[in-house]
Amino acid sequence: MTARILFPVLLASSLLAAGQEPFQPLERIGIQPGGDRARFVHAGSKAPFFVKGFNYVRLRGDHATFNADTENTRAHYDPEQAEAMFGALSQAGYNTVRVFIIGRTKVNPGIAGDFGTTGALYEPYMENVLDFLRRATRHGIRVFPTFGDGGIPLNAYYRHRNIHGNGHNKNALILTREGIDARVEHVTSFLTYVKEKEPRLLPTLLGLQCQNEAYLRADQWPFTMKEGAFTAANGRTYDMASTDQRQALMDEGYLHYHERMLAAVKAIDPEMLVAEGVFVPRAVGKDPAVHAGVWPGKTKDERYPPTLTSLGAGPLDFLDVHFYRNNRNESVDEAFRLNLASTGFFTPEMAGILRRKPVIMGELGAFDHVEETFGEAVDSMVRVRDLALDAGVSGMLFWTYDCFEQPRLHHAATDWPLFVRKMGDFGEPDNGVLVGVNYFAGWWKELPNKWHGQGWSIDQPDWRPDYPERVPLLGEYNDQATMDREIVAAAGHGVDFFAILWYFPKPGGRETQHAPRLNRGLETFLTSPEAGKMRFCIEYCNSPNFSAVGEEEWAACITPWVEAMKHPSYLRVDGRLVFKIHGITEFLRANDNDLDLCRQRLDTLRAAVRDAGLGEMIIGVGISGQTPPLGAKWPPAALFDFTGTYMCVPEVEERAAEHSYATLAAQARGTLANRVDDPLPWMPYLAAGWNPRPWTYPKAPPHYQRFFSFPTRDEWAGELRAMRDALAEHPSLGLPRKDGTMRKAFTIYAWNEFGEGGIVAPTQGNKTMMLEAIQDVFEEAE
Repeated sequence: MTARILFPVLLASSLLAAGQEPFQPLERIGIQPGGDRARFVHAGSKAPFFVKGFNYVRLRGDHATFNADTENTRAHYDPEQAEAMFGALSQAGYNTVRVFIIGRTKVNPGIAGDFGTTGALYEPYMENVLDFLRRATRHGIRVFPTFGDGGIPLNAYYRHRNIHGNGHNKNALILTREGIDARVEHVTSFLTYVKEKEPRLLPTLLGLQCQNEAYLRADQWPFTMKEGAFTAANGRTYDMASTDQRQALMDEGYLHYHERMLAAVKAIDPEMLVAEGVFVPRAVGKDPAVHAGVWPGKTKDERYPPTLTSLGAGPLDFLDVHFYRNNRNESVDEAFRLNLASTGFFTPEMAGILRRKPVIMGELGAFDHVEETFGEAVDSMVRVRDLALDAGVSGMLFWTYDCFEQPRLHHAATDWPLFVRKMGDFGEPDNGVLVGVNYFAGWWKELPNKWHGQGWSIDQPDWRPDYPERVPLLGEYNDQATMDREIVAAAGHGVDFFAILWYFPKPGGRETQHAPRLNRGLETFLTSPEAGKMRFCIEYCNSPNFSAVGEEEWAACITPWVEAMKHPSYLRVDGRLVFKIHGITEFLRANDNDLDLCRQRLDTLRAAVRDAGLGEMIIGVGISGQTPPLGAKWPPAALFDFTGTYMCVPEVEERAAEHSYATLAAQARGTLANRVDDPLPWMPYLAAGWNPRPWTYPKAPPHYQRFFSFPTRDEWAGELRAMRDALAEHPSLGLPRKDGTMRKAFTIYAWNEFGEGGIVAPTQGNKTMMLEAIQDVFEEAE
């Protein structure tokens, strides 16, 4: 960066360098309305974006997160602390941080800077903000600035204007032209500074929030007027003796204020989202039906927040409602229901708003007088998370990550591992069909490798020149960069999760040396900065060369599984972790065909997961696609929660000529027909292809001597539609929920079986056709 950037003295040279390292701009976040609710999406790829993260706050008596040196105060911004926070959040799969842009006290002048000489903003403060945004960008995290308490900066530039109350009257800043002018300038000067100094940081901003928690005061002008007329900034005159007109003044005043704010913000950056935050009326003793009109003296707390329904009628892009339980005698469920009901959340009107505008819970937290221990707090927050998801929110931001300067509240960093294990990444609602794709990390540079023919021998020639259409576009080896690109591509085209094959490095096994390489898929997903875009689960590939036998080997498997399950992107259904064992036959064989011993192994796994604070599991097992209907007395049914099939090759003629894709697809359809009345739910599979020519040889097994043509776009889309329709028709298909119904889900064979021909990943031959069809078909359903 150039020398014109003014950083506070606090920044040491090493941290300065860290703050200026090169970065790639993030993708813009946009909004996709429609369906049951509007959603955040990546504006380019249209991949879903669920807001999940924390409020990041530094206090020095008052807000001081970005404070720089002024004439009378010292800096408080700590880039090293911010960097550590971003690292922890990124590693755990979170994607958003909410911060306060504020300057309201002499001790913490913040963006106001020096009282007599600073203009619309204090540049050293803003340079700290830019440093923060750069760090966030490098970690793939969005920043959501909220403009404090709805005031204006405490300096002469703002306070020596003709504004009623000189900035101390909140009502005047919403209801008068002069007040709105000041507020709009405060917000837009921030945006203009970022745009002019470093426009590549604009996509890092999730949006701009007009203020933390909107409210007007009944004990301040003009609501202290109990008669007479008041003309607001919108040009309308209101009778202050009328309850209805007083309420209209508030509601219409906010509408006009937000119209002014959005017009000004979007004139600078048309893609910038604008939001407003609110606490609920019940939090300040209000019932909108009883306390209409903003009359003074009606309740002890004179603050009157607008309801979500009144704000939702305006031009805002999205809304933010806050939740805290204040009464230990109320259950979490009761407090949640009553609090959100007081802001109109459960009304038909709000249902319409939710289809147009996302709603996030920008603050959810736990008071220590209600939840006495951090463990209690986390358990309560887990319940709030589930209730919020059921209510249809599009994101959650916990209060706070590590603001230990603020007493009375529990902060996530008190016990970060516990918080992450129990809260996960705050989850996403279970709507529609879960599209999973099997992921095989069999592609490495070292020889021997699987690009070198059947047997994977150093002596075998590289088969890529003979099959260039199979060469992947996103990376030919399972390294971090490839995984990062694959997650972005998959999530951007409607893939919800990777079912990642995991191999046990069996001591003394013939292929033990390959297991660490085969497990790079899991490793690189866990460390990917893009991991928050989709989910993953583990499929334990227990083929004979990688099958754990005995208690000790089983325990050696459990340790890395549990560690992986701590990741917030691990796939859950109704809060339960999804895990699958590849094949029932080998699992039985490894346990002496003893069902009691099999149960013991699974119970050990479930106990380890519980002991890690991760909750419950649903465990599935693979069965052959040619298995007849299982029948009510199938013995392993008592051990598992669901079945699945990785892939099934039809028993057709072994020949050099290719069979049709329709023949391959018919096998999957026939397997589905056999499974609908099984004693366990079945998660269906769909074959993207089977054509193992690069790996075949004269004495290859029969399934490696059967070849099928790859699907055309129409054929592939047709099978996807058939799968979608079958899931809708048959209630026994998918992953089991707690209530006995199914979470509709299926897996596709496969993302990257380049040798066998199950390929969804973009390749030189198909480009992104396979992914495009997935997106098209499942967007049709919405």
